[in-house]
Amino acid sequence: MHIQQFFTVPLLDQQACERAIKQSLEEDMIEGSVLVSDKSVRMRKSRNCEVRWMYPAPHNRWLHDIIRNAVHDVNDTTFQFNLDGYEEPLQFLKYNKFHFYARHVDNGDESVATRKLTAVIQLSDPKDYWGGCTSVYTNSRGGLEGNRRCMSRTQGTMTIFPSHLPHFAWPVLWGTRQAVVAWFHGKTPLR
Repeated sequence: MHIQQFFTVPLLDQQACERAIKQSLEEDMIEGSVLVSDKSVRMRKSRNCEVRWMYPAPHNRWLHDIIRNAVHDVNDTTFQFNLDGYEEPLQFLKYNKFHFYARHVDNGDESVATRKLTAVIQLSDPKDYWGGCTSVYTNSRGGLEGNRRCMSRTQGTMTIFPSHLPHFAWPVLWGTRQAVVAWFHGKTPLR
């Protein structure tokens, strides 16, 4: 398996997506930030969306377990990265009109350098928003920029890709897009 690809798998049905959204919105959201030299910084030119960290708790353990099991299944049959089981809390994302996240990688700062896999779970029905595609750059066509491909917008799908792949969330032009992101670590960074 080439580590410049991504995979999309069905994960949650509509009812489970609605349950995840409801649980995520029960607490206040904060403005999204980016990591710069081990510090979380608000940079409106890089990212402007709302986030909420979902630490494992009895009411959301079901979501953590489903995501973890699915990522490990895909990793075992495709990437075969050496994951050490360390996981961060899930990050619930809410993109309203004109919200976006500029091109970035998920393991570019020293504090998150051991992230090996990123999983993005699409919670919103694609009829609820316009725009907001998340693109991943793969090197399947070679060259410096590689090949930019959009993740599935199908509700309940999970897209898994190596955390070193550049990706970005295009601005939402109408409506609201909601998703959950999970990261999976290894003992050492990819070199």
